[in-house]
Amino acid sequence: MIIIMALISFNISKSFTYVENNIYVDNAGDLISVSIVNITSPPEVIVIPAYQPSAYIAYYVNNYQTMPVDFNGTDLIVLANETGLLNVTYLSLASTSKQGIIWTLNISENYYTKIFLPQNSIPININPTPISVYYSSNSPVILMPPGKI
Repeated sequence: MIIIMALISFNISKSFTYVENNIYVDNAGDLISVSIVNITSPPEVIVIPAYQPSAYIAYYVNNYQTMPVDFNGTDLIVLANETGLLNVTYLSLASTSKQGIIWTLNISENYYTKIFLPQNSIPININPTPISVYYSSNSPVILMPPGKI
């Protein structure tokens, strides 16, 4: 953790970009978040908001090398030490709430996010207004801007 904190204080410009940020919600209300980040000039510290993660992993797509991940109570913190696409994935079993047949998901994302809902579900109230909503294999897919969702 001391190494990560030292890197945060000395790293002035970001040398990474988000390629993809996807959230998958299953029929039980569990959430899987998958962020793909392109690291262009390591070392870099990546901070990803996380919602009570039960499990998490960070690895490079090209060689499956895992990277150290720490959870500070609100974010996953990953030290990326090489260039390439870094996959940061976590599972949350407590990100949704249910009242009758209505499921609620409240999250906040720093980047554009695609949310994949369970098959045959029907989104009834989305805030803020989504960029787009479409269906893939009977599953609603919602593209959202950064911010509270």
